[in-house]
Amino acid sequence: MACKILVVEDDRIQKGLLVDILKENDFIVFSASSAEKGESLVSQIDIDVIITDVRLPGKSGIEFMKSVKRIRDIEVIVITAFSNIDDAVKAIKLGAFHYVTKPYDVDVLINLVKRCCELSQLKKVSIKGDGIVFSSLLMEKVLSTASLFAKADAPVLITGESGTGKEIVARYIHKRSGRKGKFVPVNCTSIPETLFESELFGYEKGAFSGAVKSKPGLIEEANTGTLFLDEIGDLPLSLQAKLLRFLQEKEVRRVGDLKAKKIDVRVVAATNRDLEELVKEGKFREDLFYRLNVLRIEIPPLRQRKEDILELSGYFINKFSRKYGKQVFLSSEALDLLLSYDFPGNVRELENLLHRAVLVADREIKPEHLGINKKEPLFSCVLPPGKKLTDYIEEIEKTILLNALEETNFVQTRAAKLLGIDEKSLRYKRKKYGI
Repeated sequence: MACKILVVEDDRIQKGLLVDILKENDFIVFSASSAEKGESLVSQIDIDVIITDVRLPGKSGIEFMKSVKRIRDIEVIVITAFSNIDDAVKAIKLGAFHYVTKPYDVDVLINLVKRCCELSQLKKVSIKGDGIVFSSLLMEKVLSTASLFAKADAPVLITGESGTGKEIVARYIHKRSGRKGKFVPVNCTSIPETLFESELFGYEKGAFSGAVKSKPGLIEEANTGTLFLDEIGDLPLSLQAKLLRFLQEKEVRRVGDLKAKKIDVRVVAATNRDLEELVKEGKFREDLFYRLNVLRIEIPPLRQRKEDILELSGYFINKFSRKYGKQVFLSSEALDLLLSYDFPGNVRELENLLHRAVLVADREIKPEHLGINKKEPLFSCVLPPGKKLTDYIEEIEKTILLNALEETNFVQTRAAKLLGIDEKSLRYKRKKYGI
């Protein structure tokens, strides 16, 4: 999205030169020779950045800035002569982004304008792709592929790290598919193994103790719609065969029923695990993998699509500002921190960070409000002086175990899966290290 700049300058030659420079740098440029004409343009056009001289005929540049900021929080760069530094300082206190002195360095000015454009985009809610916020080419390719796959009835497998937005893309596929039924999400890790079959396939009255009436399963609920199987890599082997049978036959039989029922369901599955590796380890059925892996979409992590951080931050700040009745914006220092951070928790982590920041910030979100701690590496490959190898290895293991437990809110089953060990081994190690 091209950035729209308004230049307010009464000197015709200076104005013309500045407009030409900005256009050469691919900005959309408007100009005015007075504050009054500038205000008229602001009321008609969604201006992103204003560059104004301090000395203007009639209303001054500072008065102009105060006037437009009452209407909208537009980024303003003030141009001043060396003798008018006091005016520049006053402008900064009143909310100007920065000031430049005449004669100014063109490269410095262009960099300031680019930064203002970034901040301006943060203040706008930019929702594309049926509710998906993005600006990167990587996500554009993901959604283009999803749109193409939506037209088919074959299963779709969505892969990617936790927090990248796999369910959002699944909902996008459902919406674009034109299916009249519901989108039914199923988290394969949240339903106990003993209840999974009855939840997925349903049951008849009297099928087991407590089955006082018949109940359709989640697959039936998704009839003529989309069944979304999240965290499919964690589905127990004992249930994988039953899911495979459904995918092959396109019919379900409730627990306690003798008859099967044909179902028209589009299946979309998602995982943050390496299914090919799980197949090699014998933890995931090869035939089920090939049945699900007909159409595949890989969602890149947020650290590989930094452009989306700007769009998403603007969306989340607006969302939580409305929720709490506040007007909050992101400082340039906080923006730099977000853009330099790797986001191991991806979009979900960014949302949580900004939710907290909007709550604790008065008006401007500063780096300290984000709560980002750039951790040093967990360990060094060089043995510290005076340490034995066995002791150092135990320290590393304890740190990794603790991090896994913290990441999973100390849910042992999830932590064990994250670490790739069984729960019994995790309990033993916790006892060993006193965690």
